[in-house]
Amino acid sequence: MYTLPDCTGVEEIRIQLSPMEEQRLIEKLSERGVEYIEEFVKKEMLKPSIREKIEKLRKRLQEQAKKIKEKKEKEYQKRRMEVKKRFEKEFEVIKKERKRIVASYKEEEKRHLSEIEKVILEDELLKFVVELPSEEKVKEGLLEKIKKFFLALLAFFKWLVSGFRKKKEKRRRESKLLISAPWGSLLPEEFDLKLKNVLFRNKDFRKSVEKEMKKMGVSPFLTKFDKKKYLKEVEKVVKKRIEDRVKEKEKEFEKEKAQMEREIKETLKKEEKRKEEMKRSLSEIEEDYKKEAERLEKALDEIPEKMLKKGVVEDLKKLGYLREDKEGLTITSQLIERFASILLSAELQAIPAGSNILFGRSEKREGVYEKGRMVSVDESSRMDMVDTIIQARLTHPWERHIRDEDVVVKRELAESWSHVVIALDTSYSMLENRRMEAAKRAVLALYKAVERENPKNIIDIIGFNTHVGVLDLLDVWEAEPKGFTNTSGALRTANHLFKDSKAETKHLYLITDGLPEAYTDEKGNDVVADPETSLPYAFKEAKKLEANLTLILLEPEDPLYVKAAEKIVKASPHGKMLITDPKKLARDILEDFILV
Repeated sequence: MYTLPDCTGVEEIRIQLSPMEEQRLIEKLSERGVEYIEEFVKKEMLKPSIREKIEKLRKRLQEQAKKIKEKKEKEYQKRRMEVKKRFEKEFEVIKKERKRIVASYKEEEKRHLSEIEKVILEDELLKFVVELPSEEKVKEGLLEKIKKFFLALLAFFKWLVSGFRKKKEKRRRESKLLISAPWGSLLPEEFDLKLKNVLFRNKDFRKSVEKEMKKMGVSPFLTKFDKKKYLKEVEKVVKKRIEDRVKEKEKEFEKEKAQMEREIKETLKKEEKRKEEMKRSLSEIEEDYKKEAERLEKALDEIPEKMLKKGVVEDLKKLGYLREDKEGLTITSQLIERFASILLSAELQAIPAGSNILFGRSEKREGVYEKGRMVSVDESSRMDMVDTIIQARLTHPWERHIRDEDVVVKRELAESWSHVVIALDTSYSMLENRRMEAAKRAVLALYKAVERENPKNIIDIIGFNTHVGVLDLLDVWEAEPKGFTNTSGALRTANHLFKDSKAETKHLYLITDGLPEAYTDEKGNDVVADPETSLPYAFKEAKKLEANLTLILLEPEDPLYVKAAEKIVKASPHGKMLITDPKKLARDILEDFILV
């Protein structure tokens, strides 16, 4: 593996963001998750200031990479040589083994020929011919000598022709030619001469031969009348006798020969196999070298981006917007809370100029504190930023400055707070027309508005589909639409939350898009049912509500939806209904909370 270039001592590249850029980053992270960081970094790398620093870094990294490559090239060549040497030693061992087997094969072949000659010499019939002294020859006349000369000449001629025709005979056939020469150190013509001598001079040999002729179905008596034919039959007997003795030994030798041939083939196969392994090993080394070189080049391109990404992640971790656990890098509730503040500011800016903001004592906040314009500079520490911005926008919307007369401060009169519960419909129908996304944004903005109105305020969020549960800001943002609308369950849970609350003011905001399609019975079981069955449970829970109710109905598809929502509102002690669409949802909720 390549050791990647050392980045220590390199000028740190950090992305410096303006407040607006940081705000956009938080928005994108909230909407798209941690995956957006890579896209953000790539965009930042295109900035001239960042690009200049990256080029300096790359030059330094390339200098280091050059040294790394040179070192790796030497290691690569060394590994190749080591592999070749290791396999060459193995090849030498295999070759020596094959030479030993071939030498053993040749020795065995010589021994086999020697044994054949021995068997022939010991044969009762053939030894008559072989053991006959050479000097005991039959006296030949001139005619016999001439005949012998021509026969020898013919034999030589045949041998010469066969030599040209069969230059490359197989070892097996060559072996047979050697074996078929039973005369050992005698010449063929000398063996033939001895055969004739012993035939006509040795009575025992003649009897043995004639006995063998009979076994072969030839009558010795009849053939004697034709000397030439008789001699030919005798040669057949001798030839057969030789072949029989040779065959016996051949069988023994064939087994040994086959074993040695197998051993030779095994060594050849082993050598071929090792050659393939060497080739594969060298190929793998080369492939590893190429991959490492490519990885190094890729790393050189990725290091600047990774450094920038690391810096961004570290900054976001310090701010508490990201955390890292076993599952990896994830966004935090703190990021969503910051996002909620951004959403609130954006929605407040969208409130039309000329709206009547409720300053002073509010019915919703009676006995808690009062708001009013700043009287002295000493009150600047108690400035309400949101109301001040709103006042400045309404008074002089064409200016982006805050005047002294725009400043609104909070003057606490008594220890008091509000308890606000926000119920969010997370049923499957909220998926349509991006209702769920709009509802999430509205919940976050309202949450932050309630918190800013008084830090002591209590805020709870309920998510309801078939089942009901209490959520935090991160749960809200990650909620997925599913199940049916259990309005009674949401009202029941809100009643439990309000029950032990000591807040002076209690308010429930319920955001939904349809009729109740489920309910929670007296035992706390969640049941899916038709609207006619589910509605009475919602009316029953609404009557128990000890808080102000604002029911926000999103895009009602049927007049029945509106009528059902009106009945739920009327069933509650203090209720009202807002009908809106996803685009205006957040603004309508905020206007209900802060405006008259």
